[in-house]
Amino acid sequence: MIKSCTPSRRWINSCLCTSALASLLLVQPALANDGTRKSNGYFSNDRSSRLRVDVKVSGIVRDRLGAPLAGVTVQVAGNAAITTTTNAEGRFTITAPENSSLQFSHVGFKSQTLVVNMLQLEVVLEAVEGSMDQVVVVGFGRQRKVSVVGAQSTINPEELKLPVANVNTMLAGRIAGVIGVQRTGQPGRNSADIWIRGISTFGSGSSAPLILVDGIERSINNIDPQDIASFTILKDAAGTAVYGVRGANGVIIITTKTGKIGKPKVNIDYSEGIVSFTKVPDMADAKTYMEAANESFTTRGQTAKYSSEYIQRTLSGEDPELYPNVDWFDALYRDHGKVRRANVNVSGGSDFLRYYGSVSYFDETGLLKTAQLQNYNTDLRFRRFNITSNINMNITKSTKLDLGIRGFFTNNNRPAIET
Repeated sequence: MIKSCTPSRRWINSCLCTSALASLLLVQPALANDGTRKSNGYFSNDRSSRLRVDVKVSGIVRDRLGAPLAGVTVQVAGNAAITTTTNAEGRFTITAPENSSLQFSHVGFKSQTLVVNMLQLEVVLEAVEGSMDQVVVVGFGRQRKVSVVGAQSTINPEELKLPVANVNTMLAGRIAGVIGVQRTGQPGRNSADIWIRGISTFGSGSSAPLILVDGIERSINNIDPQDIASFTILKDAAGTAVYGVRGANGVIIITTKTGKIGKPKVNIDYSEGIVSFTKVPDMADAKTYMEAANESFTTRGQTAKYSSEYIQRTLSGEDPELYPNVDWFDALYRDHGKVRRANVNVSGGSDFLRYYGSVSYFDETGLLKTAQLQNYNTDLRFRRFNITSNINMNITKSTKLDLGIRGFFTNNNRPAIET
């Protein structure tokens, strides 16, 4: 005969209470002394339960010449406690929070901030304008300014972004030894003649400097200032040593913008201004002119050209057809004209491909008044469209492809003779 043992009701209730209490302790987080909740051995704030992830970022820092920079300070933006410097080879390694930003700074160079979106970074620092580490373009490549021994001058491209049709009209007065003479203000023909250190060739030979845009000889008048990356002028025999007799009058070297590694960037630039006479000569009025003309005749024993009656009728304006009193500057010219310039460019790229493309428009109206009675276009106006495209491809480690396409279209409505 088998007997079964049945537990008492009090013992069962005790077991159930113990089990429920253990479940509550395992599921519900406990409160710590500082007010945060404790769950599975970790303390976390109620507002953000996600843990911070640190990543190890390494890379190299170079200048525009490709030389590594040592001693560059690399730190997490907003957290000076996480800081390192580059070694003699320009390399660095730093542990930073994910999606944070790294700030690169060095004496003589512009600071640069990059978002940590990859584990390997290649950083190129730009030299501060005017510093000895600034990279300048010379006839045989690029050099640091401190190592250049020839006479050369550079212009900040930002100074050339003015609403003018021709870049050469902005050079006079900006660079020592450069002379610019603008002979007319007619739209489409208002370029300036440029001489570097005077006229070195007299006679029928050209005394203009050699102008190279991305290594190709062309005119400077049809370049949009927004597309210029660097502007260098060689003044001494350094230009002759590289370019021969064509560089005897000086050399102007211009490089256009290229794409940089990063996300696509779109820039839109628009400017508008007015054009007016620099100085209008003070002209004599009708009375002063006629009295001076009479004096010139009578002092030489001749009869006066204008009688007193003629002078009075001219000043009264009773018959402007027979006795005209015309201010020809006011009758022929407007007080001011308009000039507009617009530029849209996009740039970006990756380690394999970098690109830059821009489209620009320039519009200038003249100061000469035109009649609206004719059935043809009498508007004195100059318009130009520019297209610039630069593509750089790293096909292999030893093969690089650079493709540059530039062009312009002009529409110039002007009189048959120069004004």
